[in-house]
Amino acid sequence: MKSQTTDSEKTPISILENDQRNQALNQIFGNIIRQRYLGPNPQSRILSTLVSDTRNMLPRWNSDFNEYISAIGDPDLGRQKAEEDLLSRAESCPQAEFDSYWGDFYTEVSAVNELKKHKKFKQFHPILPSEGKTYDYDAVDLIGESVAIEVKNARAPITIVDVFASEFVQYTEVARLRAVLTYYWDNTVTPEQSRQIKRFVKELSKRPSGYVGTLMLAQDVLVKVSLIEGKGDVIMTRGMGGTSPEPELNEAGLLKKISDKTEDAVRQLSTANSRRKILVINIDTPDGMIDGNLAQAVKGIVSEKSSGQIEPVLLLHHHLLEI
Repeated sequence: MKSQTTDSEKTPISILENDQRNQALNQIFGNIIRQRYLGPNPQSRILSTLVSDTRNMLPRWNSDFNEYISAIGDPDLGRQKAEEDLLSRAESCPQAEFDSYWGDFYTEVSAVNELKKHKKFKQFHPILPSEGKTYDYDAVDLIGESVAIEVKNARAPITIVDVFASEFVQYTEVARLRAVLTYYWDNTVTPEQSRQIKRFVKELSKRPSGYVGTLMLAQDVLVKVSLIEGKGDVIMTRGMGGTSPEPELNEAGLLKKISDKTEDAVRQLSTANSRRKILVINIDTPDGMIDGNLAQAVKGIVSEKSSGQIEPVLLLHHHLLEI
């Protein structure tokens, strides 16, 4: 009698290889995922999502990778580009570092797709190290001119919800619960705050659905916490406008990061022969929004650092932002 694999016996690799809906992800990232899975430190966002896609990310990822393959014309080129960035890191990188590199490449995918969709660019060609260039892509613009493209990802801060979620999943007692957090502080969690969250989650794992409480973190950051029925996940909610406080985000730190990345891009794009040069910067913010003045400041930084020779294109959470 032929045996059947139950859901509990499925691995990230079997899901990747046997589910045709993951074909595009497998084409570009398959070798990297297998390397990560077989390594000594397999924990990563992509592997956990393959096993339990509670946020329904796989359909979006595969759709985006399908568009990317269509834009570059050859999935093998996309695979080589991804592996140049990630294959050597897949085996032993700590989870946070590997997830960050995965996010950087996904930003490249988004940049290509958004430029094709909104700017009508075509003939995208991923640049490999053997070509002697140091930027990310060549392409052709709407009027047929060649364009050199560099992509940078202004990674989001590691916020309260990120640390909370990484701790929450460690406890089987909360597998059928969801933690709902409300707070107004969007900067990277400090080591002291991280320790406070870990202690709180350990105690929270003993609480039933319906629990409501508060956590006061260092720097006078108040977090309201409630438990409802769920799938072992964590979400953040907050009011906007009216009497709700404004979220605190270290804009100076973000602009410094973008300034440093722009300086790198100027050097990288110096190897391009194309007259037109574009720097795509993706910005992730915890609440999914960005102030118009901040966007204009980013545009000004790129203009200043490149002496007006590089055009800025901004993405907000991987979608084109008009500036």
